[in-house]
Amino acid sequence: MEPEQPIGASTAGDGSAPVPRRRWWRWVAAGALVVVGLGGWVVFRTWQAYSALTDARATIADTLQLSVQDLLDGGTDRIAGAVDRLQEQSGRARDAVDDPVFSLATRLPFVGADLSGVKTIATTVDGIATQVLPPLVGLAGVVDPAVLLPQDHQFDLNPIIAAAPGLRHADDEVRSYLRQVADIRRDDVMTAIGSAADELSDRLTTVSSVTSRAATVTELIPPMLGSEGTRRYLVLFQNLAEARSTGGMFGSYAVMTVDHGRIVVGGQGATQRTIDRFDAPVAPLSADELNLYGLNIATISMDVNFTPDFPRAAALFSLMYQKRVDPAPIDGAIAVDPVALAGILKGYPPIDIGGTTVAASNLASFLLSDIYRMFPDDRDKTQRDTFTAAATGLALESLMSPPTDAARALRGARQGIADHRLLVYSAHPDEQSTLADIGLTGELPAVDVAGRPTFMVALADRTFRGSKLSFYLSGATTLTAGSCATDGSREVTMRMDLTFAGPASGLLEEISGSGPKAYTLTDEFRVYAPTGATFTAADVDGTPVEITHGSDFGREAGLFQTDFPPQSRKTVTLHFELPAPGVDDPGSVTPEVRIPPAVTAWPVDAPEFDACR
Repeated sequence: MEPEQPIGASTAGDGSAPVPRRRWWRWVAAGALVVVGLGGWVVFRTWQAYSALTDARATIADTLQLSVQDLLDGGTDRIAGAVDRLQEQSGRARDAVDDPVFSLATRLPFVGADLSGVKTIATTVDGIATQVLPPLVGLAGVVDPAVLLPQDHQFDLNPIIAAAPGLRHADDEVRSYLRQVADIRRDDVMTAIGSAADELSDRLTTVSSVTSRAATVTELIPPMLGSEGTRRYLVLFQNLAEARSTGGMFGSYAVMTVDHGRIVVGGQGATQRTIDRFDAPVAPLSADELNLYGLNIATISMDVNFTPDFPRAAALFSLMYQKRVDPAPIDGAIAVDPVALAGILKGYPPIDIGGTTVAASNLASFLLSDIYRMFPDDRDKTQRDTFTAAATGLALESLMSPPTDAARALRGARQGIADHRLLVYSAHPDEQSTLADIGLTGELPAVDVAGRPTFMVALADRTFRGSKLSFYLSGATTLTAGSCATDGSREVTMRMDLTFAGPASGLLEEISGSGPKAYTLTDEFRVYAPTGATFTAADVDGTPVEITHGSDFGREAGLFQTDFPPQSRKTVTLHFELPAPGVDDPGSVTPEVRIPPAVTAWPVDAPEFDACR
């Protein structure tokens, strides 16, 4: 009979020595200690990462709630104060998740997805701190008003050129981090990690809008200011007293030449005096343009902006200028109205215009009203037109001198851009596309963003034999959503309460118009529905009006006229039908209403409403 083998002893017939029971348990215990130790180390490293990310979260919440305007308003100082702190916090988190044991544990079943999610979040936060924020801090030298505004006819392009590569790299990094965070499978990780990933994604989206805009602008400005060769631009002064679809008639102009940041202003002219009208269109017009705007936009220089498409109007005006004044190439156009000009001039000393001291406080009234009373006996308008062209040229020229308050001047310029009072067009297609993307051209979007329909109403003064009566028109607009139809569509109404404060007598004919409708403002309304929507009807004080229907910008549009007798009030109501929302559309609708700028801003009330389902 064979002797009983001890438990754990080898039964192999290879002659190897039996393994004693105690040694077997020693290996098991050692292995267990290793597993427990490694598990404990992973837990410790996870706690380190969690602790550092918790600290970083508060810093990010404060630092990354920024916009381009924040940066322009000195937000770089706030970012600079937080970057060092965030880099220390994110560095601790990055050290923890870069640990070889932690990295190995991300491949384990059950817990691996969670650990991998933590690692992605930690490396993303560290990337923000080290790759994204430093170039934004470096914007301090670029957004300094002394850099962004000309000094003695010269823009300093060097800081802008130097900042561009770093900002483009930062934008590329943000986009990469967004993709990495999006790749975290929310169904595979703990709720807390998924929520952290969602919050970080929201912050990155905000930052991406800033880095994208900053990189684009710093790449765009130098060539437009002549870093690669001389540029020539028309500066178009919009006369808001005679309304057009972009704001006001292009009453006068100047030519601005820029070479490596050096600016020369000259070639001032009155539009009607020097360009006036053509017997045949200067460019072909589409059937839609003929229907909504007529031949005027291509034959009469004062009417090119019956269309609200500023790039189209500017291109047509440039052609007219080249045919009638100077055939040399034009690289683009900049439109500005007296209200925007006055906002910028708040940062400059008063200027002398023909013996009259004009400051920001009275510039708009001087150019839009007072200037007509200075030449009451000028029947052929020669003196007044010459004076107006010189006055607007002097106002522009004053912006080339050192400002008394550069920050205030820059705030005025930004407000003009926000109000669509400052518009820019480039004859270079790639630049024009970029200008449109960042909202400097005044164009309607090619396609409205889901849940953000854009409604637009543009006015054009059609008073008999011309007038400047738009100076006296003001209004307020309210948008109201109706109930949902069974098919998911809904009616939306826009109410425009308009006040015409023009007097019944005492005005120069140039202001009042002439003939049987003198002192009566005739306004042409051009209405553009959101993309996919329908402009169905309009009424004035409850009485339906006849509409000429058409389309432009890929939108349904309509045209009608109404008269405003002296000291009158009218309510214009516009009716639209919004289509049923798509399956991917958000649950709420945030409408945008665009009314081209007038002498005084019109308040707009367009509250958010629930989407039909």
